Amino acid sequence: MCQFKRLLMSLACSSFLLISTSAFSQDDPDAEFGVDEDDTEYTFDTDAMYALPNWYTIGDGLRFSSRTNDYSMRITGYIQPYYELFWGTDTLGNSYRENRYRISRARIKMSGESKKLKMSYRISFDLSRNNSEGDRNTLIDEENNFLWDAYITYRPFRYTRVSLGQKAPRTNYREFFMTSNTLQMVERSRITSLFSVFRDMGLFVDRRDKVYRDLYIKSYLEITTGEGQNAFENYGGLKYGGRLDIFPFGLFKGGEFNGVDMLREWKPKLVVGGAYSINKGMSNRNGNFRQVPDRFLYTDIEGNELLPDYEKFVADFLLKYRGFVVLGAYVKTQASVPSGITDDEATVRGRLNLGEIWNIQAGYLFRGDWSVDARYEKINDLIELDNTGAIIPESETFLDAGIYNRPEYYTFGLTKYMQKYAMKIQASITYNSVETKTGGDARIYSGANPSGGSDIDVAIPDEWTYRMVFSLAF
Repeated sequence: MCQFKRLLMSLACSSFLLISTSAFSQDDPDAEFGVDEDDTEYTFDTDAMYALPNWYTIGDGLRFSSRTNDYSMRITGYIQPYYELFWGTDTLGNSYRENRYRISRARIKMSGESKKLKMSYRISFDLSRNNSEGDRNTLIDEENNFLWDAYITYRPFRYTRVSLGQKAPRTNYREFFMTSNTLQMVERSRITSLFSVFRDMGLFVDRRDKVYRDLYIKSYLEITTGEGQNAFENYGGLKYGGRLDIFPFGLFKGGEFNGVDMLREWKPKLVVGGAYSINKGMSNRNGNFRQVPDRFLYTDIEGNELLPDYEKFVADFLLKYRGFVVLGAYVKTQASVPSGITDDEATVRGRLNLGEIWNIQAGYLFRGDWSVDARYEKINDLIELDNTGAIIPESETFLDAGIYNRPEYYTFGLTKYMQKYAMKIQASITYNSVETKTGGDARIYSGANPSGGSDIDVAIPDEWTYRMVFSLAF
């Protein structure tokens, strides 16, 4: 009898929440698009979709729905305590080590859907007000790092969605679409901090088409401010971009928006994609307003605003098969500096992240939910050398600014998954190389002079990085 009363109370609470909340949920991608949506935590417990709030399963969040299932709402989140250790030896023989502890992410997401109105929404926040995607020398505006997603989606046709608001652009590379608690490695590759736009405001349109049998195509078009996350002022023009993804062997059973092959695809599943974007009037390094320094504004001789154009090219692929996963990406950026800008071209280009990066990573998920993974990354800036081997000043870019001063990374990772993606412990070790086009140790810092006197320039050594994160989704 007591259990029956508790059940009635639970039903009453659920009804009250539904009446007091105008809830639409993020569209059900499994039902409509056949894939997992980005930035969503999955434990693949299908029973949880119909569970009452007091029948909670870890990692699936709280779900509420009307009796007819026309309206639904979901609240999810995850936290990630994080530890980093950096160590190495400089050219003077001085050893150093640096520790860093933090809450990498503490995200809460609310999403909802109205099937009758064909509308959905998503709002997400990061309570840590932190950032773990960038280099440790990259400064983040913490006041601008609270609100992440805030958009409304309308579905005019079954396989077409139109979204308005702030969300992650599809013109980033593929790993960026994967929610952080499902990543294959502890962190995303350096592509994220160098060239990815975390969030942007504007209009987003995406569509899925079945071409022939198992051949599918997904297309994305975007028109955004190009200013980045929580930027409420627009400088220059707008940003225009698009992406095209091809699935030659059918859609992924476990989705292309999570890192490992958790569902162990029985047949090989592959997606090959490409993206392009152009920001007509770039006012920061890579389109992220949230990174400091915030703005670089230029004018012509009459004082009128005049900014460079910034283009990005992306090519990537993802392959999953029976626990194996391979992810590869190539990203290149370039800029066009108007001749009328009063600042010299070298200064303007030096403030932009210009260059290219290669990333390849692979891994295998064992039956016991242990994953072993490896990654290689290579960053090429746009440095050009003259006949004597000296750097041409106009070609100097971000690698010489001391922000991303190591162009080559080798990473090995080990992960233990518990309750699928709901809980996991990940560790990785990375070797960072300073090999440059000039063949020397071009990255330097000011160090103590062993003979006394003023500080001297010391070559930055190759560095080792150990990372560990515990992830818990709720």
